[in-house]
Amino acid sequence: MGCAPDEIVFTSCGSESDNHAIASAVEHFNEREKLREKNASVAAGAARNVPHVVTSAVEHPAILEYLIAGEKRGELTYTAVPVDHEGIVDPAAIGDAVGANTCLLTLMHANNEVGAVQPVAAAARAARAKNARVLVHCDAAQSLGKIDVRVSDLEVDYLTIVGHKIGAPKGVAATFARRGAPWRKLLHGGGQES
Repeated sequence: MGCAPDEIVFTSCGSESDNHAIASAVEHFNEREKLREKNASVAAGAARNVPHVVTSAVEHPAILEYLIAGEKRGELTYTAVPVDHEGIVDPAAIGDAVGANTCLLTLMHANNEVGAVQPVAAAARAARAKNARVLVHCDAAQSLGKIDVRVSDLEVDYLTIVGHKIGAPKGVAATFARRGAPWRKLLHGGGQES
């Protein structure tokens, strides 16, 4: 994958890895907003900016269900960009969906139902062209071990890996988190995972 050992965090499943990446980007956005409000004269009672996530309409439920639940709780908004007749998202449409509050693009690498391989790097460039602060997550559960997966080629900050898809036992997964990318603690306790 072209990453360093300290950029891998082990998890129990792909859903945990996917959820963790989204939560990390959303929390990072909220921390930046609090700092901005503290340092700027924000009018009392002014609406706080809500983090926005861009994804495709054909993502795994671990992504879509998390976004639906987060939007219902008022924690985030999201845009699910449609795909073409081959199940592939247009990077330009990803760029069009990105706004000032977009904190994350999350896009699977290979679709688990039809096998369409998404243009992750092109979508990442389109998103960052509109908002340089956008973090990028890729769920590579279906592609790792089957096609080339290099984090630098995909231009991602986070990447989900699922062990049982490549011969490991169930209950083993991991997240690549680029060195320096924000990483939210989901479990508080010992420092086993950095």
